[in-house]
Parts: sequence; structure tokens; C-alpha cells
Amino acid sequence: MNVEEAKRIVADQKELVEEKLSMNYIKREVGDISRFLVIPNVLAILGVRRSGKSILSLLL
Repeated sequence: MNVEEAKRIVADQKELVEEKLSMNYIKREVGDISRFLVIPNVLAILGVRRSGKSILSLLL
């Protein structure tokens, strides 16, 4: 993969993320999860199917 192809892929993904974040979603109570983001470990977001895990990770 060359640099130009990588740039194109990143730009395409950025457009998709912005498109998804512009949609209306159900507001959910998630509490204060920011305290888990400062710990230098792996953060796993678990949940049932179609519960908003991907959108939550995009919003972080």
C-alpha cells in the first residue's frame, strides 16, 4: 500500500464516521466513562447486538 492509497482510505473512513455521527441516535445513559480512558490498558466495549457499541466508540 502506498501513501496516497492510505490517505484516500483515511479520508473515506473520515467521511463515513462524520456521516454516522450526524444521524439521530437514541440517547443513552452511559455515566462517566472518561475515567477509564486515562488508564493505559485495553478498553473493551461489550454489549448485546445493535446496542450502540460502535457509535459509543466513535463518540469517545
